[in-house]
Amino acid sequence: MGLPGEQDDDVKDTIELVKRLDGSAFVVVPLLWTDYFRPENSLTTDKFTKLHWKLYYLCWKISTKAIYNWIWYATAHFPPFVRQIAGLVGKLGAAYQLRYVRDKAKSILGEDPDFDNI
Repeated sequence: MGLPGEQDDDVKDTIELVKRLDGSAFVVVPLLWTDYFRPENSLTTDKFTKLHWKLYYLCWKISTKAIYNWIWYATAHFPPFVRQIAGLVGKLGAAYQLRYVRDKAKSILGEDPDFDNI
């Protein structure tokens, strides 16, 4: 995200790609452009456009769904009670992170980033 020369259409295309991949077993990690020689050119959340926020939230939302499934598989050999506790703690942590990103985006955008219209 935030590569030099990036246009809104590029971000929209990325959103569409990520949406098509939803349901697959993977984690989407949105990487922000970092210019080590000119840090002021780097993309930070302060410089996000509306589409950047929506893409960022979508990535976290899809990743959270994958994490929920992986927790269940990763704890398959645990005793049932411990598996339930581990699953609960993992899901709460992932849900907290997703809610944090959503609230941050909502406070900046003035609307819910969970969307279908771009």
